[in-house]
Amino acid sequence: MGDDEAPVLRVVQRILKRSGYIVIPAEDGQAAVEAFRAHEGTIDAVILDITMPRLSGTDAARQIREIDPNVKIMISSGYEAATATSNLEDGLISGFLQKPFTPNDLRTAIEEILSS
Repeated sequence: MGDDEAPVLRVVQRILKRSGYIVIPAEDGQAAVEAFRAHEGTIDAVILDITMPRLSGTDAARQIREIDPNVKIMISSGYEAATATSNLEDGLISGFLQKPFTPNDLRTAIEEILSS
């Protein structure tokens, strides 16, 4: 899970842990790629904010996809889906989560990408 807003990162981490998921937080895109590489083969899904320092969510998704072409990647943004994903190539992401979202929205989105 990569998000540059510490409060958002903590809340999402708490929601996912309470839902039974193991969460590896990352404070920016580069940290997300490094964490993914360090835990390669053990991560089923990645959630990235579209705008993050050091490496955008889009660029982090591309690098993570190079490491594991089959991992599920969800992008989250305060922008509408069409705007946030307009410059993404087909197949880069598995899902989109609009901010702000409820705990149920998050759980549902994760379940959907994991089951697809």
